Amino acid sequence: MLVNLLLAIGINRGVSKESEMMVKIKDVSPPEVSAVVTLLAENRYTQQEITDRMRISQKTQNRIKLSVQRSGEYKPNRKGKSRTMRRLTDMETMNRKLISTQFSHQLKGLGVEVSPVTVRKRLFECALKACRPRKKQKIALVMKTKRLQWAKQVQEWTSEDWTKICSMIW
Repeated sequence: MLVNLLLAIGINRGVSKESEMMVKIKDVSPPEVSAVVTLLAENRYTQQEITDRMRISQKTQNRIKLSVQRSGEYKPNRKGKSRTMRRLTDMETMNRKLISTQFSHQLKGLGVEVSPVTVRKRLFECALKACRPRKKQKIALVMKTKRLQWAKQVQEWTSEDWTKICSMIW
């Protein structure tokens, strides 16, 4: 029953029956990966039968199989390697105000080409959310002139005048 359901997922993946084209690893969805893993674990079908029924390439199936054998679960290859991740987290903790495009440009300078979207995803995986810089309020022309007038008035105050103001506030 489970095997038939898994095979149905593979057959109904949107590829027409006439075209026998194989799919790249990027096109394999997580449910299809779990179906391949389950079918491989049951040892009922050969690898060729699984590739024919799931309409994936032999290479894709072997990648999934090797990944599961190594780590116990399937993880697709990523651009952000562990060293890059460490650099990214170090850069992020040093300067929290940088945005993802600036991070990607800095990493590009270090020889790692990563898109800003990848930077945001990797920071989110490390529980470091990207910070958006706060926008300063624009000062209206009227407010600028009032501030300038006040500064000119206060410019000639003595320290006694300032202590009077400070005592009123505190």
